[in-house]
Amino acid sequence: MANGSFSLGRAFGEGWQAFTRKAGMAIFGLFVWAFIYTLLGHGPYVGLLAQLIVMGPFVGGLCVFTLHLLRQANPLPGDVFAGGHKFRRYLGLNWLLFVSRPVRSRPSL
Repeated sequence: MANGSFSLGRAFGEGWQAFTRKAGMAIFGLFVWAFIYTLLGHGPYVGLLAQLIVMGPFVGGLCVFTLHLLRQANPLPGDVFAGGHKFRRYLGLNWLLFVSRPVRSRPSL
């Protein structure tokens, strides 16, 4: 897609090639993230506290992990925790998404 034109089929093809190059690492990293996400989400108070404080940077780390896969860098399962270096930024984004959830889930009029 270097020439500026966009093709959905080509985008999916490039994405699939990036995934298949390191499919085992991609699945393992997602499994680590999902396991910790599930552990932190249990309980009425712990789950809410984890959602408000921990999940923003944690999801940011998952994005860092995914970018390493796509850029053909050497992703590590520990990249899932890499969101901590931009803790405030990811935390603010998470709070914005959390607060806007009722508006985003409201059906159209």
